[in-house]
Amino acid sequence: MKESFSEQVGYVLHERAAKRAEEVYDKKMVGRRMKDFEGVGPYTIEYVASKEIKVKKAEEDFEAKLAQESQEVRSRSEMSKKLADCLEGIILNVKTWFGPTSQIYPTTRYDDYFNGVDLVAERMSGGALNHHGFALDITYAGYTTILKKIERIANKLKKGELGNVDFFKSNDNRFMGQLGEVPLVVIGADGNTMRGLVNMFAEGEDNKIEDHPVQFQIVEQVLIQCEFFIRLANEIQDKEIANRVIIAYTTLKTDFELIKKLKHRLATNIDTGDRDSFHGNLQAALENL
Repeated sequence: MKESFSEQVGYVLHERAAKRAEEVYDKKMVGRRMKDFEGVGPYTIEYVASKEIKVKKAEEDFEAKLAQESQEVRSRSEMSKKLADCLEGIILNVKTWFGPTSQIYPTTRYDDYFNGVDLVAERMSGGALNHHGFALDITYAGYTTILKKIERIANKLKKGELGNVDFFKSNDNRFMGQLGEVPLVVIGADGNTMRGLVNMFAEGEDNKIEDHPVQFQIVEQVLIQCEFFIRLANEIQDKEIANRVIIAYTTLKTDFELIKKLKHRLATNIDTGDRDSFHGNLQAALENL
């Protein structure tokens, strides 16, 4: 595995990329905000309002805690958020990274804060739709942070707690409600890879992003985590819990094996075999758990 497929990038067009990411997010969120669920099934006005209050408090608590930090820490946090938003915008904007029949949608702030799900993939399988949630670990996370995130998912799985999304609307409008039994994975790239992607995104170089080899890294990240969580499930004593976890991650693994096979058939020359430091840290975290 080579160290990185990214050239060293200096100046980064953060502001322009962040603005575009916001535009992509807003477009994808049409009809998917919490207010849009009011009056549908169990989503009463009171229920939605209670979730919005929780989100507001979480945001206020985060801001209050950050205000106590040094200027350096605050600046670093602000930059990390911008790059995180940019990566979400990039993934929401790409058309081929997750296979030709997949579309990616953002979740509400509630599902981001309280369920740990940033994005949901909607994948056509014959005439049916499959939904898989993705927890994104963005940009600057080192080994320790990645390890904590994987541990958190693993500990929940041992108790039978797969991911869930409280507010989800399918693209064909046939489903609007909660998603349960969602397999969560952590995907990402290191700072240098991200800086290169951000500049392409800011400049509207979507074709270059579609062909960027980081997509192969992300597919591999999903697959190695599926394998890890399936092995973990096989060690769970409660067979009912074990089977639920195995089914969820085997389904996701099967989907991504097909995606990987298709990618290598159609775009073999794009995958250089390079993987960045985030990928290496993720592999190390899985090996050491």
